[in-house]
Amino acid sequence: MRKPVASAVTLVFATCCMGAANANDGAGLWESARQTVGEISQQPSWDVYLSGYAYHSRSTYTRKHLGRLNEKAWGGGLGKSLRNANGNDESLYVLVIRDSLYKPQWAAGYTHEWIFPLGGSGLEAGIGVTALVMRRSDWANGYPVPAVLPVASFGSRKARLEATYVPRLSTGKGKGNIILVVGRFSFG
Repeated sequence: MRKPVASAVTLVFATCCMGAANANDGAGLWESARQTVGEISQQPSWDVYLSGYAYHSRSTYTRKHLGRLNEKAWGGGLGKSLRNANGNDESLYVLVIRDSLYKPQWAAGYTHEWIFPLGGSGLEAGIGVTALVMRRSDWANGYPVPAVLPVASFGSRKARLEATYVPRLSTGKGKGNIILVVGRFSFG
C-alpha cells in the first residue's frame, strides 16, 4: 500500500511544480518542486477552505441517479498560499468533503493560478490548474489516485470562490462532468 501512495504523491508534486521551474536557473525539476513547496509552506498566513456545492451535469446522469447523489458537498480544509513574483497564486491544501455518495473524500494538492486584477476594484479573476492526490471510496478500491484538474476563481486576495471541473470519465452515463465550488479565505 505504501508504494502506490508514494508513487502518487511523487507524480502529483512533480507534475504540479513543473510550472515553477525557472528555465534560467539550471535547477532540476525535483529541486524546483522542493523549493516551491518550501516557499509556500513557510508563508505566515493560513487559508481556510469551505465547500458546499457540487454540480452534476444533468446530461451525464439520469434523473433517477441524480436523485441519489449528494450535491451539498459540505466540507473544509486548510492550506497555505503564496503570491509569486509574477503576481500569480501558488497554493498547497488539504481538504475533506462529503462526496456524491455521502462519504468522505480526501484530497491534498498544489494549485497554480494566473491572476488577473479587475481594474482598481480589488477584485480579481484567476484561471489555473490543480494537481492533487485524492481518495474516494468508489475509485481505485479506495486507494489514493493522482489527478490534474482545471481551476477558476473570482474574488479578492483574502476571500474568493474557486471552482474545479471533473471531466466525464467514460462514454456511459454517471461518471464525471462535475463542478465543485469551494470558498477560500486567507488569514494573516
